[in-house]
Amino acid sequence: MDVFRCYNAKFNCSYLPVCVAEGDVTAREYRLDQKDLRILTAIGRLGGKASTQELSESLGDIPPRTIRYRMKKLKEAKILSRRIVMTHERRMGLGESILVMQSTPRGSAVLPGLFAKLDPLYWYSPTYGSFGGFYVHCMHSLASPRTGRRILEAFQKNDLIEDFFIFDITDYEYRAEDLTFYVPGEGWNYDWDSWRERIEKNAKGGFPSEAKVSEVHPIVEFDGDDIRIIKLLYGNGEITQKEIADELGISEAQVNKRIHRLEDDGIVKGFRTIVYLPESAVDFTLFFEVGEGKEGLLSSFYEIPIFGTVMLESESRFGYRAYFPAGDFRSFLRGFDQMRPHLKWFHFQTVHHPRNLTKSLHPFDMFDEAKDRWETPASKYLRRISEILEDLE
Repeated sequence: MDVFRCYNAKFNCSYLPVCVAEGDVTAREYRLDQKDLRILTAIGRLGGKASTQELSESLGDIPPRTIRYRMKKLKEAKILSRRIVMTHERRMGLGESILVMQSTPRGSAVLPGLFAKLDPLYWYSPTYGSFGGFYVHCMHSLASPRTGRRILEAFQKNDLIEDFFIFDITDYEYRAEDLTFYVPGEGWNYDWDSWRERIEKNAKGGFPSEAKVSEVHPIVEFDGDDIRIIKLLYGNGEITQKEIADELGISEAQVNKRIHRLEDDGIVKGFRTIVYLPESAVDFTLFFEVGEGKEGLLSSFYEIPIFGTVMLESESRFGYRAYFPAGDFRSFLRGFDQMRPHLKWFHFQTVHHPRNLTKSLHPFDMFDEAKDRWETPASKYLRRISEILEDLE
């Protein structure tokens, strides 16, 4: 199993062909109806761990048995993903950054191979926009905050990149899609004109009350068993506590207690599922910094019914990753025109060919239990870069 398969799910978006694999007895396009859309919206609102009973009580008129059957069919049709764990590693002393780089012609050829050999880099995509090159996720110990920068500086020194940008993710929040605005076969029926008209008012409204993100996160206590539990949840978000207990050789009661503590401490932010819709769309990230007193602009992103992830670096610097059908993307850009006077700077980047870096090392394997700390020594990665480039000469 690819240990990175679900690791970047917190930043993944929600559009893929709605067809079952060829050869499956149900291989046909699945036709969503209003009942499906209501169930999917309720799952997004209540979270991936919501029971069919809880979903039924929320919806009011759809019995648990019907919800269970519909969810089974939606999963078979590859519209609804399995449950995925959402974590906040920063509370464990492990930071995450997005490294965006302008590659040279040489770098365009060499860098993908280098990414696969550097442990902190676990996911990337070619990218175009303010920077034309690569968009990479990097994990690092908070005790070594310059790890990503030093890797980029080494790339620059070796004529692999011309310039770079770093966004340090201190917190994030995904916004589930509200499918009450979605019409199967037609797309999103959202009033973008009204959204655009509210931008000026939102800009003056202060940091949005609905935002559950913060740049301050005390590090909490954890141990190797906690890390192994989270790693198992990454591999299978629907794994039972008994299966975890059997795998780790500890009691089911201990597993239950540890998972509850991880949730209470904010290391496990929750569980989610991904809804795959049929539209062809633009996968992008917008990085931006708002002017003083304009934090309310963030409210406008929270109003959008299409799935998106809000990322925070500070209370004035944000990232927003989403996947918009072409017509909606154009409408979003018209609204962004209204935002520009309130921004200090911004970068648009496409994320059009995301790829997990298949490695035997999971990011959590960088924790040294004997030393009780994360090991992400920049010097080690710089030596590795030099060795690989020497072999290419």
